[in-house]
Amino acid sequence: MGMKERVDIILVKRGFVESREKAQELILSGKVKVDGKVVLRPSEKVLPNADIEILENINYVSRGYLKIKFAFQRLNISVKDKVCADIGCSTGGFTQFLLESGAKKVFAVDIGVGVLHQKIRADPRVLLYEGKDAKEITENFFPEKVDFAACDVSFTSSIPILRAIYFIPEVLLLCKPNFEVPRKYLKDGVLKDRNLIFLAVKKVILQVSDLFSVKGICPSFPPGTSGNMEIFILFSRNQENSFQDQEKIDKLLKNSIEELSSMIERF
Repeated sequence: MGMKERVDIILVKRGFVESREKAQELILSGKVKVDGKVVLRPSEKVLPNADIEILENINYVSRGYLKIKFAFQRLNISVKDKVCADIGCSTGGFTQFLLESGAKKVFAVDIGVGVLHQKIRADPRVLLYEGKDAKEITENFFPEKVDFAACDVSFTSSIPILRAIYFIPEVLLLCKPNFEVPRKYLKDGVLKDRNLIFLAVKKVILQVSDLFSVKGICPSFPPGTSGNMEIFILFSRNQENSFQDQEKIDKLLKNSIEELSSMIERF
């Protein structure tokens, strides 16, 4: 019968997915059944020959797809018939979701070259800007007005990028606090101090408060496999539909950090 093993490892060994990261995405999204029961912890131990069922087809190009899908549902975002930008598009998970959500077209920007998944690259609604530093975007960078941007960047602060795209009416930022603080506060690349996480995200909000108001805040789900917390912030240039009340922002942010902490404990 064999010794029990982590369910994410068994999913890889039995060929359901190609990586533990993909396995963890499916498990945390409630898409895996073991012996007829949904499992929600990648670390749960099960028998190697257990009956495993995947509850949906795996047709997204990266975990970013699941993250932005969660944010759209929580923050009630619509991009139907809108011109969008994906800042830091990487393999294209955000772009894929934007297109499937009715975006008219997506301008995909990334500092890397050859990273965007071929499936997304081949879509005629995608205009790709490879090898471009998002901090250098100007109001005339795109060939037409952009209605909405999703932003997911790593190894740099998001603040100068948000200031560069000030002209976009609505921006959904995946804020990564570990890239907003000095490295001395990280342990093995992970920022664990909840107070520092709060202050890092709050700093981003305050540093662009002259350009954007906050329309919503929610945790990123599935959580990052590295253990770092990520928080979605929906910014808007329209103050009528958003707010700058710091007490309200603080409450939303603290609630998101608490919720995210409980998510990460599932690992």
